[in-house]
Amino acid sequence: MVEITSDIQKIDYGASGNAAVIQNAKFLLASLIDTCPLDRLFGLNPPLDDPGQIASMQLAPEILSKFQQYIPELTVLDISIYQDNGELKAVVKVEMEDD
Repeated sequence: MVEITSDIQKIDYGASGNAAVIQNAKFLLASLIDTCPLDRLFGLNPPLDDPGQIASMQLAPEILSKFQQYIPELTVLDISIYQDNGELKAVVKVEMEDD
């Protein structure tokens, strides 16, 4: 099991294998919808004006759906959403598929 957050320190352009999959997941969590030129649906569309608990309930299914669509190598086990200085942050627990 691996815990993934949107915290990207540095992009490794030569990443491969499991490291590349984890990096892609972090990038997905850190991206907003309409910001990736070749795939405008890539990223998340966080609820901006909703109270924290309602926003959390809306964001979790979106994260699950995006992981299933863009990173099928990962199986999502749990999604925890918390607020950090008014910003919603997610911790996604995943399992890597063995090839």
